[in-house]
Amino acid sequence: MEDDLLSQQRFRVFRITTVFGIAVFSTSILQTFLADFSHPILLTFSVILFVGIFINYFVLPMHKNVRTAYMILLILAFLVVHMGTYFTGGIHSSTIFYLFDLILIAFMLLGKNGGQIMAGISVVHVVYFYFAGVYTNWIDYSLLGTGAHMIELDFLITGVFSILLLTAQANYIEKSKNAIINDIKLKRDELAINNAALLNTRNDLELRNKELKQKNAELEQFAFISSHDLQEPLRTISDFVGLLQQQYVGKLDEKADKYLSFIAQSSKRMRTLIKDLLHYSQIGNEKINEPVDCAALLHEVKTNIGKIIAEKRAEIHSDPLPVITGNATGIKQLFQNLVINAIKFRKKDSIPEIKISAKKKGAYWEFSFTDNGIGIEQQHSQRIFDIFKRLHPRTEYTGSGIGLSHCKKIVELHGGKIWVKSEPEAGSTFYFTILA
Repeated sequence: MEDDLLSQQRFRVFRITTVFGIAVFSTSILQTFLADFSHPILLTFSVILFVGIFINYFVLPMHKNVRTAYMILLILAFLVVHMGTYFTGGIHSSTIFYLFDLILIAFMLLGKNGGQIMAGISVVHVVYFYFAGVYTNWIDYSLLGTGAHMIELDFLITGVFSILLLTAQANYIEKSKNAIINDIKLKRDELAINNAALLNTRNDLELRNKELKQKNAELEQFAFISSHDLQEPLRTISDFVGLLQQQYVGKLDEKADKYLSFIAQSSKRMRTLIKDLLHYSQIGNEKINEPVDCAALLHEVKTNIGKIIAEKRAEIHSDPLPVITGNATGIKQLFQNLVINAIKFRKKDSIPEIKISAKKKGAYWEFSFTDNGIGIEQQHSQRIFDIFKRLHPRTEYTGSGIGLSHCKKIVELHGGKIWVKSEPEAGSTFYFTILA
C-alpha cells in the first residue's frame, strides 16, 4: 500500500466511508425484514453487497492497486442506492442524499476523473427514475409504506446519515489540508537545511580545489626546479668521469677502472630517472582535447621507434583503429610505451609479435595490446603500474620502472582505466579504456 501522505488520507476516507456504508446496508436489510420479506430479491442483493463491502475492506492490504478497492466500494454503494430507490418512491426517494456523498467521496478517493464520472452517473440515475416513475409501474413505496409518518422517518434517517457522512468527509478534508501544509513546511525546512549544507560543502570544495591547484602548481615547479638543479651536477659528474676514463683507463689498476665504470653507469641511470620523473610530473599539463586518429598516431609511433623495431625484428599488427577525442601527445606516449614494453620483455630467441585492436563498449573505446612475451604472474598485475616498481633486475631489463606509471596516469586523465591479463611465458594483453 502506498505510504505517501495523500494516500494515507485517502485510506482514512475509505475507512470512514466503509463504516457508513455498512450502517446504510444494515438499515436497508432491516427495512427489508420489516417489510415481511416482500422483496426477497432485494434482501438477497443487499446481503451480497453487505458481505462484499466487508470483504473489500479487509482484503485491502493484499491489493496491489488500492484504487481497485476504492472503485469497488463506490460501485457497491451506488448499487445499494440504485436498488433501494425502486422501493422507496423513485424520484421522491430520500436516497438522493447519498448521491451527493458519493460524488464527494469519488473526488476524494479517485481524483478529478473519478468524481466527474460519479457525478455523471448520478445525473443519469436521477433522470432515469424520473422517467421510470412517469412511464412505468416499477416504482413503489413497499419498503416504507405510503404513510406520511414512515416517509418522513425515512427522510430523517437518510438525512442524518448523509449529513454525518458529509461532516466526516469534510473533517478529513480539513485534517488532510493541515497535514499536507505541515508536511510541506517540514519539507521546506529540510530543503533549506540541505541547501545550506550543500552551499557550505560547495564553498568548502571550491576552497579545497583552489588549495589543491596551488599545491599542484607548487609541486610542478618544485619538480622542474629539482630536476633542473639535479641534472647540472650530474652532467658535471658524467663529464669528469668521462674525462677520467679517457685519460686514465688502463693506467690505473683494474678496480679503479671498474669504479669509474660504475660511476658512469649510475650517473647515466640517474639522468634517465630524473628525466622520466620530470616527464611524469608534466603529464596532464596540456588540457588540449582534440580528435586523435589512432591509426595515424600508431604509424608515427612505429616511425619514431623504427630503429628498435628493426633491431628486434618486431612484428606489429593492428585492426582498424578509431578516431577518439583526447590529448594527442599523451595518447602517442601511451601507445609508444606499451609497444616498447612489449618489445623489451620478449622471450629469448623469439621475434616479438604485437597485436593492437579496439572495440566500442558503451561510452568507451577499449584498446588491447597483446604480445607473445615473457608474461607476468597475476599477483603482480596491479603492482607493475606503480611508479618505480620493477619485477626484474636492471642487469636483465633496462629502464627506470616508470613507463607503465606514465601509461596509467595518461589513461586516468582521459577518464579511463588500464589493466593487464597475463600468465608467465604465455604473453600479456594490456587493456585500457578511453572515453569515446
